[in-house]
Amino acid sequence: MKAILGCYRTTATAAMEVETGLPPPWIRLQTKALLATTRMQSLSTRHPIQEWLANALRTRTAVISHQSNLENILQQFPHMCGRIETIETHIRPPWWTPTVKIKIETTKSNAKDQHDITQMHSDTTMVTIYTDGSGIENTIGAAAYNSATKSVSHQYLGSETQFNVYTAELTAVHLAIKQLWNHCECLIARIYSDSQAAVRAIDHPQRQSRQTIIKDILESIDEVANEYTHMRIEIVWIPGHAAIEGNERADIEAKKAATDPTLSQPHKYKPLKSARARYIKAAAKEQWQAIWRENTKTAAALRRITKGKYVKTGPTLYNEIANRNAAAKIAQLRTGHCGLNQYLHRFGIQNTPYCKCGYGKETVHHYLLECRNYREQRKKLRKEVGTGKMRVERLLGDPKMIKHTLEYIKATDRLET
Repeated sequence: MKAILGCYRTTATAAMEVETGLPPPWIRLQTKALLATTRMQSLSTRHPIQEWLANALRTRTAVISHQSNLENILQQFPHMCGRIETIETHIRPPWWTPTVKIKIETTKSNAKDQHDITQMHSDTTMVTIYTDGSGIENTIGAAAYNSATKSVSHQYLGSETQFNVYTAELTAVHLAIKQLWNHCECLIARIYSDSQAAVRAIDHPQRQSRQTIIKDILESIDEVANEYTHMRIEIVWIPGHAAIEGNERADIEAKKAATDPTLSQPHKYKPLKSARARYIKAAAKEQWQAIWRENTKTAAALRRITKGKYVKTGPTLYNEIANRNAAAKIAQLRTGHCGLNQYLHRFGIQNTPYCKCGYGKETVHHYLLECRNYREQRKKLRKEVGTGKMRVERLLGDPKMIKHTLEYIKATDRLET
Protein backbone atom coordinates (compact mmCIF):
# COMPACT_ATOMS: atom_id res chain seq x y z
CA MET A 1 0.00 0.00 0.00
CA LYS A 2 2.96 2.31 0.60
CA ALA A 3 4.01 1.72 -3.00
CA ILE A 4 0.49 2.43 -4.25
CA LEU A 5 0.10 5.71 -2.36
CA GLY A 6 3.69 6.92 -2.23
CA CYS A 7 3.24 7.69 1.47
CA TYR A 8 5.80 7.53 4.29
CA ARG A 9 6.59 4.19 5.92
CA THR A 10 5.37 5.51 9.30
CA THR A 11 1.82 5.98 7.99
CA ALA A 12 -0.78 3.98 9.92
CA THR A 13 -1.96 0.79 8.20
CA ALA A 14 -5.61 1.71 8.82
CA ALA A 15 -5.09 5.02 7.01
CA MET A 16 -3.44 3.35 4.02
CA GLU A 17 -6.29 0.83 3.78
CA VAL A 18 -8.85 3.63 3.62
CA GLU A 19 -6.82 5.65 1.12
CA THR A 20 -6.23 2.69 -1.22
CA GLY A 21 -9.76 1.33 -0.84
CA LEU A 22 -8.34 -2.05 0.20
CA PRO A 23 -10.02 -3.72 3.22
CA PRO A 24 -7.82 -5.42 5.83
CA PRO A 25 -6.33 -8.72 4.56
CA TRP A 26 -8.41 -10.85 6.92
CA ILE A 27 -11.65 -9.29 5.64
CA ARG A 28 -10.57 -9.87 2.04
CA LEU A 29 -9.69 -13.50 2.83
CA GLN A 30 -13.00 -14.00 4.63
CA THR A 31 -14.90 -12.55 1.67
CA LYS A 32 -13.03 -14.80 -0.78
CA ALA A 33 -13.84 -17.88 1.31
CA LEU A 34 -17.55 -17.01 1.55
CA LEU A 35 -17.79 -16.28 -2.19
CA ALA A 36 -16.06 -19.59 -2.97
CA THR A 37 -18.56 -21.43 -0.75
CA THR A 38 -21.42 -19.62 -2.50
CA ARG A 39 -20.12 -20.79 -5.88
CA MET A 40 -19.99 -24.38 -4.58
CA GLN A 41 -23.56 -24.16 -3.28
CA SER A 42 -24.80 -22.96 -6.67
CA LEU A 43 -23.23 -25.82 -8.64
CA SER A 44 -25.41 -28.40 -10.35
CA THR A 45 -27.43 -30.69 -8.10
CA ARG A 46 -25.56 -33.58 -9.72
CA HIS A 47 -22.14 -32.21 -8.75
CA PRO A 48 -20.25 -34.34 -6.15
CA ILE A 49 -19.57 -31.29 -3.95
CA GLN A 50 -23.28 -31.12 -3.06
CA GLU A 51 -22.92 -34.27 -0.91
CA TRP A 52 -20.05 -32.70 1.03
CA LEU A 53 -22.04 -29.51 1.53
CA ALA A 54 -25.04 -31.46 2.80
CA ASN A 55 -22.85 -33.36 5.28
CA ALA A 56 -21.21 -30.13 6.49
CA LEU A 57 -24.63 -28.51 6.96
CA ARG A 58 -25.79 -31.48 9.02
CA THR A 59 -22.68 -31.76 11.25
CA ARG A 60 -21.73 -28.07 11.59
CA THR A 61 -22.98 -27.90 15.20
CA ALA A 62 -21.73 -31.34 16.24
CA VAL A 63 -19.24 -31.54 19.13
CA ILE A 64 -16.15 -32.82 17.34
CA SER A 65 -12.45 -32.21 17.88
CA HIS A 66 -11.73 -30.95 14.38
CA GLN A 67 -14.07 -29.14 11.99
CA SER A 68 -13.70 -29.09 8.25
CA ASN A 69 -13.46 -25.74 6.48
CA LEU A 70 -17.03 -26.07 5.23
CA GLU A 71 -18.37 -26.94 8.69
CA ASN A 72 -16.58 -23.95 10.19
CA ILE A 73 -17.94 -21.53 7.57
CA LEU A 74 -21.51 -22.78 7.94
CA GLN A 75 -21.28 -22.52 11.74
CA GLN A 76 -19.64 -19.08 11.90
CA PHE A 77 -21.85 -17.53 9.20
CA PRO A 78 -25.48 -18.68 9.61
CA HIS A 79 -26.63 -16.78 6.52
CA MET A 80 -24.58 -19.25 4.45
CA CYS A 81 -26.83 -22.14 5.58
CA GLY A 82 -29.80 -21.04 3.49
CA ARG A 83 -30.33 -22.70 0.14
CA ILE A 84 -29.71 -20.73 -3.04
CA GLU A 85 -30.38 -21.38 -6.70
CA THR A 86 -28.39 -24.06 -8.50
CA ILE A 87 -26.98 -23.32 -11.94
CA GLU A 88 -26.75 -26.11 -14.51
CA THR A 89 -24.20 -26.20 -17.32
CA HIS A 90 -27.03 -25.63 -19.80
CA ILE A 91 -30.83 -25.61 -19.94
CA ARG A 92 -31.05 -25.95 -23.70
CA PRO A 93 -28.77 -27.80 -26.13
CA PRO A 94 -26.41 -25.80 -28.38
CA TRP A 95 -28.54 -26.43 -31.47
CA TRP A 96 -31.72 -25.13 -29.82
CA THR A 97 -33.62 -22.29 -31.49
CA PRO A 98 -36.28 -20.23 -29.67
CA THR A 99 -39.95 -20.76 -30.41
CA VAL A 100 -40.67 -17.12 -29.65
CA LYS A 101 -39.68 -14.22 -31.91
CA ILE A 102 -37.39 -11.64 -30.29
CA LYS A 103 -37.33 -8.00 -31.41
CA ILE A 104 -34.82 -5.42 -30.13
CA GLU A 105 -34.45 -2.14 -32.00
CA THR A 106 -31.07 -0.40 -32.13
CA THR A 107 -32.24 2.85 -30.51
CA LYS A 108 -34.87 3.95 -28.01
CA SER A 109 -36.55 6.26 -30.52
CA ASN A 110 -36.81 3.49 -33.12
CA ALA A 111 -38.26 1.11 -30.55
CA LYS A 112 -40.89 3.62 -29.45
CA ASP A 113 -41.82 4.53 -33.03
CA GLN A 114 -42.17 0.86 -33.96
CA HIS A 115 -44.35 0.27 -30.88
CA ASP A 116 -46.63 3.20 -31.76
CA ILE A 117 -47.04 2.06 -35.38
CA THR A 118 -47.77 -1.52 -34.36
CA GLN A 119 -50.36 -0.53 -31.78
CA MET A 120 -52.02 1.84 -34.21
CA HIS A 121 -52.84 -1.13 -36.47
CA SER A 122 -53.80 -3.59 -33.74
CA ASP A 123 -57.06 -5.52 -33.90
CA THR A 124 -58.98 -8.23 -32.02
CA THR A 125 -56.69 -11.00 -33.32
CA MET A 126 -53.75 -9.54 -31.41
CA VAL A 127 -53.15 -9.49 -27.64
CA THR A 128 -50.70 -7.01 -26.14
CA ILE A 129 -49.19 -7.45 -22.66
CA TYR A 130 -46.80 -5.04 -20.95
CA THR A 131 -44.40 -6.32 -18.30
CA ASP A 132 -42.22 -4.67 -15.69
CA GLY A 133 -40.25 -5.40 -12.53
CA SER A 134 -39.66 -2.99 -9.70
CA GLY A 135 -37.72 -2.59 -6.49
CA ILE A 136 -39.16 -0.32 -3.81
CA GLU A 137 -38.72 -0.13 -0.04
CA ASN A 138 -36.09 -2.91 -0.24
CA THR A 139 -38.57 -5.35 -1.77
CA ILE A 140 -38.95 -6.71 -5.31
CA GLY A 141 -42.12 -7.25 -7.34
CA ALA A 142 -43.27 -7.99 -10.90
CA ALA A 143 -46.42 -7.35 -12.90
CA ALA A 144 -47.91 -8.01 -16.33
CA TYR A 145 -50.62 -5.69 -17.65
CA ASN A 146 -52.95 -6.91 -20.42
CA SER A 147 -54.09 -3.88 -22.42
CA ALA A 148 -56.91 -5.82 -24.11
CA THR A 149 -58.65 -7.16 -21.01
CA LYS A 150 -57.27 -4.54 -18.58
CA SER A 151 -56.29 -7.42 -16.30
CA VAL A 152 -53.09 -7.51 -14.23
CA SER A 153 -50.98 -10.35 -12.87
CA HIS A 154 -48.78 -9.65 -9.83
CA GLN A 155 -45.91 -11.48 -8.20
CA TYR A 156 -44.18 -10.54 -4.95
CA LEU A 157 -40.65 -11.93 -4.96
CA GLY A 158 -39.21 -10.86 -1.62
CA SER A 159 -36.35 -8.85 -0.19
CA GLU A 160 -33.70 -7.25 -2.41
CA THR A 161 -31.12 -9.18 -0.37
CA GLN A 162 -32.39 -12.32 -2.11
CA PHE A 163 -33.64 -11.10 -5.49
CA ASN A 164 -33.15 -8.14 -7.82
CA VAL A 165 -35.05 -6.11 -10.42
CA TYR A 166 -33.66 -8.19 -13.28
CA THR A 167 -35.27 -11.26 -11.70
CA ALA A 168 -38.52 -9.33 -11.50
CA GLU A 169 -38.31 -8.42 -15.20
CA LEU A 170 -37.99 -12.11 -16.10
CA THR A 171 -40.80 -13.06 -13.70
CA ALA A 172 -43.05 -10.44 -15.31
CA VAL A 173 -42.47 -11.99 -18.73
CA HIS A 174 -43.39 -15.39 -17.26
CA LEU A 175 -46.62 -13.90 -15.90
CA ALA A 176 -47.41 -12.60 -19.39
CA ILE A 177 -46.82 -16.02 -20.96
CA LYS A 178 -49.25 -17.58 -18.47
CA GLN A 179 -51.91 -15.05 -19.48
CA LEU A 180 -51.80 -16.35 -23.05
CA TRP A 181 -53.77 -19.43 -22.00
CA ASN A 182 -56.80 -17.12 -21.84
CA HIS A 183 -56.38 -15.97 -25.46
CA CYS A 184 -56.66 -19.14 -27.52
CA GLU A 185 -58.36 -17.26 -30.41
CA CYS A 186 -55.54 -14.75 -30.92
CA LEU A 187 -53.14 -15.03 -33.85
CA ILE A 188 -50.42 -12.71 -32.50
CA ALA A 189 -49.33 -12.39 -28.87
CA ARG A 190 -46.99 -9.48 -28.32
CA ILE A 191 -45.23 -9.09 -24.98
CA TYR A 192 -43.41 -5.85 -24.26
CA SER A 193 -40.52 -5.59 -21.80
CA ASP A 194 -38.30 -2.59 -21.01
CA SER A 195 -35.37 -4.83 -20.02
CA GLN A 196 -33.02 -5.68 -22.87
CA ALA A 197 -31.06 -8.02 -20.59
CA ALA A 198 -34.17 -10.07 -19.83
CA VAL A 199 -35.17 -10.28 -23.52
CA ARG A 200 -31.67 -11.34 -24.58
CA ALA A 201 -31.50 -13.96 -21.82
CA ILE A 202 -34.66 -15.59 -23.18
CA ASP A 203 -33.22 -15.57 -26.70
CA HIS A 204 -29.80 -16.92 -25.67
CA PRO A 205 -29.95 -18.70 -22.29
CA GLN A 206 -26.52 -19.04 -20.69
CA ARG A 207 -24.96 -20.65 -17.64
CA GLN A 208 -26.04 -17.80 -15.39
CA SER A 209 -27.86 -16.70 -12.29
CA ARG A 210 -31.73 -16.64 -12.62
CA GLN A 211 -31.43 -19.74 -14.80
CA THR A 212 -34.43 -21.44 -13.16
CA ILE A 213 -36.75 -18.57 -14.07
CA ILE A 214 -35.48 -18.50 -17.67
CA LYS A 215 -36.04 -22.25 -17.92
CA ASP A 216 -39.63 -21.89 -16.69
CA ILE A 217 -40.26 -19.12 -19.25
CA LEU A 218 -38.98 -21.26 -22.12
CA GLU A 219 -41.02 -24.27 -21.01
CA SER A 220 -44.17 -22.15 -20.70
CA ILE A 221 -43.60 -20.73 -24.19
CA ASP A 222 -43.20 -24.22 -25.62
CA GLU A 223 -46.39 -25.42 -23.90
CA VAL A 224 -48.45 -22.51 -25.24
CA ALA A 225 -46.93 -22.84 -28.73
CA ASN A 226 -47.66 -26.58 -28.86
CA GLU A 227 -51.25 -26.08 -27.72
CA TYR A 228 -52.01 -23.02 -29.86
CA THR A 229 -50.09 -23.73 -33.05
CA HIS A 230 -51.79 -20.82 -34.82
CA MET A 231 -50.46 -18.26 -32.30
CA ARG A 232 -47.25 -16.33 -33.00
CA ILE A 233 -45.56 -15.17 -29.82
CA GLU A 234 -43.30 -12.11 -29.91
CA ILE A 235 -41.24 -10.58 -27.10
CA VAL A 236 -40.37 -6.98 -27.93
CA TRP A 237 -38.11 -4.52 -26.15
CA ILE A 238 -39.39 -0.99 -25.54
CA PRO A 239 -37.66 1.83 -23.65
CA GLY A 240 -38.79 2.42 -20.09
CA HIS A 241 -40.29 5.74 -18.95
CA ALA A 242 -40.85 6.85 -22.54
CA ALA A 243 -44.49 7.89 -22.15
CA ILE A 244 -45.79 4.50 -23.31
CA GLU A 245 -49.10 4.12 -21.50
CA GLY A 246 -49.02 0.34 -21.11
CA ASN A 247 -45.46 0.35 -19.82
CA GLU A 248 -46.23 3.08 -17.30
CA ARG A 249 -49.23 1.09 -16.03
CA ALA A 250 -47.07 -2.04 -15.70
CA ASP A 251 -44.53 -0.03 -13.70
CA ILE A 252 -47.23 1.13 -11.29
CA GLU A 253 -48.54 -2.41 -10.87
CA ALA A 254 -45.02 -3.78 -10.31
CA LYS A 255 -44.54 -1.33 -7.44
CA LYS A 256 -47.84 -2.50 -5.98
CA ALA A 257 -46.64 -6.11 -6.23
CA ALA A 258 -43.40 -5.22 -4.43
CA THR A 259 -45.14 -3.52 -1.52
CA ASP A 260 -48.15 -5.85 -1.10
CA PRO A 261 -47.37 -9.60 -0.82
CA THR A 262 -51.09 -10.42 -0.57
CA LEU A 263 -51.61 -9.65 -4.28
CA SER A 264 -49.92 -12.92 -5.30
CA GLN A 265 -49.24 -16.48 -4.21
CA PRO A 266 -45.81 -17.54 -2.84
CA HIS A 267 -43.33 -18.51 -5.55
CA LYS A 268 -40.96 -21.48 -5.71
CA TYR A 269 -37.73 -19.69 -6.59
CA LYS A 270 -34.71 -19.87 -4.32
CA PRO A 271 -32.60 -16.80 -3.52
CA LEU A 272 -30.11 -15.81 -6.21
CA LYS A 273 -26.42 -16.61 -6.16
CA SER A 274 -25.70 -13.05 -7.24
CA ALA A 275 -27.83 -11.68 -4.37
CA ARG A 276 -25.90 -13.81 -1.86
CA ALA A 277 -22.61 -12.54 -3.29
CA ARG A 278 -23.86 -8.95 -3.10
CA TYR A 279 -24.85 -9.46 0.55
CA ILE A 280 -21.43 -10.92 1.42
CA LYS A 281 -19.62 -7.94 -0.12
CA ALA A 282 -21.95 -5.42 1.54
CA ALA A 283 -21.49 -7.11 4.93
CA ALA A 284 -17.69 -7.05 4.50
CA LYS A 285 -17.79 -3.34 3.69
CA GLU A 286 -19.97 -2.62 6.71
CA GLN A 287 -17.64 -4.68 8.90
CA TRP A 288 -14.65 -2.69 7.68
CA GLN A 289 -16.42 0.63 8.28
CA ALA A 290 -17.32 -0.44 11.82
CA ILE A 291 -13.67 -1.25 12.55
CA TRP A 292 -12.60 2.13 11.18
CA ARG A 293 -15.16 3.95 13.34
CA GLU A 294 -14.32 2.06 16.55
CA ASN A 295 -10.51 2.06 16.38
CA THR A 296 -9.73 5.75 16.89
CA LYS A 297 -6.18 5.37 18.23
CA THR A 298 -4.49 5.71 14.83
CA ALA A 299 -4.80 7.89 11.70
CA ALA A 300 -6.09 10.90 13.66
CA ALA A 301 -5.32 13.39 10.86
CA LEU A 302 -7.19 11.40 8.22
CA ARG A 303 -10.15 10.83 10.54
CA ARG A 304 -10.56 14.59 11.02
CA ILE A 305 -10.55 15.13 7.25
CA THR A 306 -12.99 12.30 6.42
CA LYS A 307 -15.66 13.72 8.73
CA GLY A 308 -16.33 16.50 6.20
CA LYS A 309 -19.55 16.52 4.16
CA TYR A 310 -17.99 16.65 0.68
CA VAL A 311 -14.95 14.51 1.45
CA LYS A 312 -14.11 11.44 -0.64
CA THR A 313 -11.60 8.67 0.04
CA GLY A 314 -9.83 5.92 -1.87
CA PRO A 315 -10.10 5.55 -5.66
CA THR A 316 -13.04 7.96 -5.78
CA LEU A 317 -10.65 10.75 -4.83
CA TYR A 318 -7.35 9.63 -6.34
CA ASN A 319 -8.77 8.70 -9.74
CA GLU A 320 -9.32 12.42 -10.26
CA ILE A 321 -5.54 12.99 -10.00
CA ALA A 322 -3.67 12.12 -13.17
CA ASN A 323 -0.12 12.62 -11.84
CA ARG A 324 1.28 10.00 -9.44
CA ASN A 325 3.65 12.46 -7.76
CA ALA A 326 0.73 14.80 -7.09
CA ALA A 327 -1.38 11.94 -5.71
CA ALA A 328 1.45 11.01 -3.34
CA LYS A 329 1.64 14.57 -1.99
CA ILE A 330 -2.12 14.64 -1.36
CA ALA A 331 -1.90 11.27 0.45
CA GLN A 332 0.97 12.57 2.61
CA LEU A 333 -0.91 15.73 3.57
CA ARG A 334 -4.14 13.84 4.28
CA THR A 335 -2.41 11.38 6.62
CA GLY A 336 -0.24 14.07 8.26
CA HIS A 337 2.92 12.09 7.46
CA CYS A 338 4.63 14.56 5.15
CA GLY A 339 7.69 16.74 4.70
CA LEU A 340 6.54 19.48 7.10
CA ASN A 341 8.53 20.35 10.22
CA GLN A 342 6.06 19.08 12.81
CA TYR A 343 6.27 15.55 11.39
CA LEU A 344 10.02 15.68 10.69
CA HIS A 345 10.72 16.86 14.25
CA ARG A 346 8.95 13.82 15.71
CA PHE A 347 11.65 11.60 14.20
CA GLY A 348 14.62 13.85 14.86
CA ILE A 349 15.06 14.95 11.24
CA GLN A 350 14.45 18.64 12.07
CA ASN A 351 15.54 20.43 15.24
CA THR A 352 12.25 22.29 15.62
CA PRO A 353 8.59 21.70 14.76
CA TYR A 354 8.06 25.40 14.08
CA CYS A 355 7.65 26.97 10.67
CA LYS A 356 10.27 29.30 9.23
CA CYS A 357 7.68 32.09 9.16
CA GLY A 358 7.89 32.18 12.96
CA TYR A 359 4.13 32.09 13.58
CA GLY A 360 3.50 28.55 14.83
CA LYS A 361 4.22 24.90 14.28
CA GLU A 362 4.39 23.81 10.66
CA THR A 363 1.34 21.54 10.56
CA VAL A 364 -0.79 20.72 7.53
CA HIS A 365 -3.36 23.28 8.72
CA HIS A 366 -0.66 25.95 9.14
CA TYR A 367 0.88 25.20 5.74
CA LEU A 368 -2.42 25.40 3.84
CA LEU A 369 -4.20 28.20 5.71
CA GLU A 370 -1.84 30.30 7.87
CA CYS A 371 1.82 30.38 6.80
CA ARG A 372 2.82 33.98 5.98
CA ASN A 373 5.54 32.84 3.57
CA TYR A 374 2.83 31.79 1.07
CA ARG A 375 0.42 34.72 1.21
CA GLU A 376 0.35 35.30 -2.54
CA GLN A 377 -0.12 31.62 -3.35
CA ARG A 378 -2.92 31.38 -0.77
CA LYS A 379 -4.59 34.47 -2.13
CA LYS A 380 -4.82 32.80 -5.54
CA LEU A 381 -6.09 29.58 -3.94
CA ARG A 382 -8.81 31.49 -2.05
CA LYS A 383 -9.88 33.18 -5.27
CA GLU A 384 -10.20 29.81 -7.02
CA VAL A 385 -12.10 27.86 -4.33
CA GLY A 386 -13.91 30.65 -2.48
CA THR A 387 -13.42 31.92 1.06
CA GLY A 388 -16.06 29.61 2.54
CA LYS A 389 -14.25 26.55 1.26
CA MET A 390 -10.87 27.40 2.70
CA ARG A 391 -10.88 24.48 5.12
CA VAL A 392 -8.43 21.58 5.30
CA GLU A 393 -11.10 18.91 4.83
CA ARG A 394 -12.40 20.59 1.66
CA LEU A 395 -8.98 21.36 0.21
CA LEU A 396 -7.75 17.78 0.73
CA GLY A 397 -10.99 15.85 0.46
CA ASP A 398 -13.28 17.42 -2.14
CA PRO A 399 -12.41 16.12 -5.66
CA LYS A 400 -13.48 19.49 -7.10
CA MET A 401 -10.97 21.34 -4.91
CA ILE A 402 -8.00 18.99 -5.30
CA LYS A 403 -6.69 20.51 -8.53
CA HIS A 404 -6.53 23.95 -6.91
CA THR A 405 -4.77 22.53 -3.86
CA LEU A 406 -2.20 20.89 -6.13
CA GLU A 407 -1.58 24.21 -7.87
CA TYR A 408 -0.95 25.77 -4.44
CA ILE A 409 1.46 22.97 -3.49
CA LYS A 410 3.36 23.38 -6.73
CA ALA A 411 3.52 27.17 -6.38
CA THR A 412 4.89 27.02 -2.82
CA ASP A 413 7.51 24.40 -3.74
CA ARG A 414 7.53 23.41 -0.03
CA LEU A 415 7.11 19.66 -0.44
CA GLU A 416 9.67 19.29 -3.21
CA THR A 417 12.62 19.30 -0.81
